[in-house]
Amino acid sequence: MWHTADGDRVLRGAEAKVFAESLLDLAQNELVEDGDYPTGIPVFDSLTYPQKITILSQVAHALFREEVPMPELTAVLEGAVGAVFQVLRCLVEDEVEAVPDSDKSLRNLVSRACRNLGVEEVPCPSHRGIEDWRFCVDCLHDAILWDIDYLGESIFTDLPPEQSRALKQNMDVSDGYFLAIAPDPTPKQMTGLFAVLTSLCQEVAEDGRPRKSTVRKPRRPRG
Repeated sequence: MWHTADGDRVLRGAEAKVFAESLLDLAQNELVEDGDYPTGIPVFDSLTYPQKITILSQVAHALFREEVPMPELTAVLEGAVGAVFQVLRCLVEDEVEAVPDSDKSLRNLVSRACRNLGVEEVPCPSHRGIEDWRFCVDCLHDAILWDIDYLGESIFTDLPPEQSRALKQNMDVSDGYFLAIAPDPTPKQMTGLFAVLTSLCQEVAEDGRPRKSTVRKPRRPRG
């Protein structure tokens, strides 16, 4: 479960598929231990390879599985979501610019996902206007994330403490938002995380929703 701008929910249907495919591309094709692909999201790009896999795994489970407790939203978690959408933008642009223009599968998913979310004036899959498709990806981004605070770490760190606190209060950013540290798994743990992550994303990319997990749903606290 994820605390999105549209309420507490998990992704379903075309929205889930397009996010899963983009996350899978990032994890399998872009992230390598000896030279990671820069996504342009500093809070994500600064992580080590094992940390990136760990954070992406946390994001995937929270966004795809209802029984997973809602995580506290931090810069590192939201930055990972932002990194996935950066990859989606590139994938859509590559599809638009491909010659011949025969593959419209990703644009079809983006179009369906936007329509399901109530976005108006969504282009048809054959449309080749890159700016229109960037707008669609931004709509999908904004349906999950409230804003782009995850890009603002340098703004707060460069200010004197008092001004930084005042700005955080004004922007409704918690003191711990930028302080959360990504877990650093052992190589063995990372291998397991990667296998589970890719399996989950492949499952969602095929069906639009994961099968029921055997993990027991935690009880809500009383009071």
